[in-house]
Amino acid sequence: MTTYDPIGTDLRDFPFAGGFVLTKKKLSNVLHMEEFKAPHGWRIWSDSAVRHDYAENAKGFVWINGHWADTSDEFNTTQQPVASALLGLASQSHDALHKRLQFLGGRFVLLVCMGGEMRVYHDPIGARSVYYSTHEIVCSHLNLLTYLTGDDQKRGTYRAFLTALDETHFTNVRQLLPNFYLTVGKQVARYYPRAENPWLNRSTVDKLDRIHELWSRLLQQYTARRPNITLSLSGGLDSRLMLAMSRNVVTDLHSFTYGSTDFKKHGRTTNTDMGIVSQLIEVTGLQKHSFIERTKIPNIDPELLRLLRLNTNARHGFDLVSAYRKLYPGDGWLHIRGNGVEIAAGRQASFRPKGSTSFQRLCSSLVPKKFQHTLPDLTARAAELGYEQVESGYSRWDLAYWELRLGRWHSQIMNEHFAAFDTVTPVTVREVIDILFSFPDADRNQGTPIYELINASFPVLNFFGVNKSTNLYEATREKPANHKNWPKADFSDRVVKFQNGDETALLDPAERKELWIPIEHFQKGNRVSGTVFTAPRDGSLQMTIHQPYKNKAGSNHFAWYICVDGRELLECDGALSNLPTHITFDGLRSGQRISMALVALRTLKALSWQNASKLSVSDLSFYPQEGGERLRLHHDSAVAKSLQN
Repeated sequence: MTTYDPIGTDLRDFPFAGGFVLTKKKLSNVLHMEEFKAPHGWRIWSDSAVRHDYAENAKGFVWINGHWADTSDEFNTTQQPVASALLGLASQSHDALHKRLQFLGGRFVLLVCMGGEMRVYHDPIGARSVYYSTHEIVCSHLNLLTYLTGDDQKRGTYRAFLTALDETHFTNVRQLLPNFYLTVGKQVARYYPRAENPWLNRSTVDKLDRIHELWSRLLQQYTARRPNITLSLSGGLDSRLMLAMSRNVVTDLHSFTYGSTDFKKHGRTTNTDMGIVSQLIEVTGLQKHSFIERTKIPNIDPELLRLLRLNTNARHGFDLVSAYRKLYPGDGWLHIRGNGVEIAAGRQASFRPKGSTSFQRLCSSLVPKKFQHTLPDLTARAAELGYEQVESGYSRWDLAYWELRLGRWHSQIMNEHFAAFDTVTPVTVREVIDILFSFPDADRNQGTPIYELINASFPVLNFFGVNKSTNLYEATREKPANHKNWPKADFSDRVVKFQNGDETALLDPAERKELWIPIEHFQKGNRVSGTVFTAPRDGSLQMTIHQPYKNKAGSNHFAWYICVDGRELLECDGALSNLPTHITFDGLRSGQRISMALVALRTLKALSWQNASKLSVSDLSFYPQEGGERLRLHHDSAVAKSLQN
């Protein structure tokens, strides 16, 4: 039998903390929540884990629950409480209300009652999940709704319905999607996008300036209300944008990064993150950073596990919640999370099937093939929700990723995290999203708007912690359109240099895409080298080195080097890491030759060592620049040793 007892006295310890229930039904109680009797017979249940604001007039009332920031010009002028402002607009027209919601960010539910008719809205990405049933009960958590209504009959798994529009795996229960409102007892309706994107023909400068303005307003409101704020940092672009645009308060922020040396269980990315973040910390002034090693987190307490399974139907990292609670004890903590950037940065491409952008293709992709026989055809419902026809400046794939990926899966992660802290994704103000959507697809797919924002706020972050007057991104903006046609590393001039000084060429043209030590030459002191690139003019070069072998027991058997005109600039033991190494050369001069070399540190005879030594170079991109900078090599390897003076 399911129990709903809290696991402690902290508000975070209560099931469905920070949630709400809306109904006209007379409920004897809703766990630990308190009842508010609103006009027109509406009953609202909530707790004090999050704040709320209420306003009422002769036409109706507005109630908002959660956390929010009003970034509108009107608020910036009047500082009017949000419930009162929204009530005044709703009393004029729903359209006036919707225009103001364009600037409201946070994690909240908004109830707007006019003439007894109740409309339910939530934040731009649906981070405050909202569920409703045919019993005309609306609430924050799926398990809370089934508890109150008894609608606990399942028709499949949670995963099967993960992107099945607003359907859930419980009969008679639906989830409110971002950009829609629910008229209780009737139906849902889309209120965004309302028209063609107004930012399509605006200048890049105008776009970036406006984003910075809106961000500053949002961050100012949150820092004024929340003394304890922590920022999650990874090696990716999303969290780096959060860091860059928080520069003015960065020394006051706490921050954390989680990682793991258990690649099989947690993947290699988290380990890479920790190395990259270490570089970011050096240049940003972050003074309150914590690294969380997932392999060292104790087994999760069974009572906490029970609580998390009540709060969410997905699972992102229950062990991490346990670590967060110990790292940030007590309530009142706010977590700034980078999720949400991807809805406007071109990453919806990962959600889109190849070869088609059609409405029919979208419908067929909503449910995994292995589950399609158990679910109804969603085509008619997708048309009802507006996916068949979209406004200019938007795409159905943008909206699908936003509403069905973030709105459904990500909202469950927010419910999971609340047992440790509340969370905000500051970029998810609709006006900001409109601006990001307005950039050409090619720029979005390259992350250009995000790099531009970082460059304007904290440019050092665009080249992994190495500051200089002209950073790598500024150079990238000037790259020629045919940069993909620059010569690639093919090691066509591979040479073996023996310990005694003699040399011999390796002439097999079919095998020139990789560099290795042939086993017949794997003798201590022998060196195999090949040219990677010769600079056609002054500039910068980016490239990635791939060396797949890793075995600590194999250390000191061979090493690889990066050289410029024969001078060694970087050294790495060939057995210590099999992660890609990203290299940047700044200050290259015309005609300078970049080469790689493999050196045998022992005499070996097993063919496996020849295979272990293989490396390749990919992703070469050259960016012409005016001269002036001295030659510098930058890399992200945790084990390589710089030989630069």
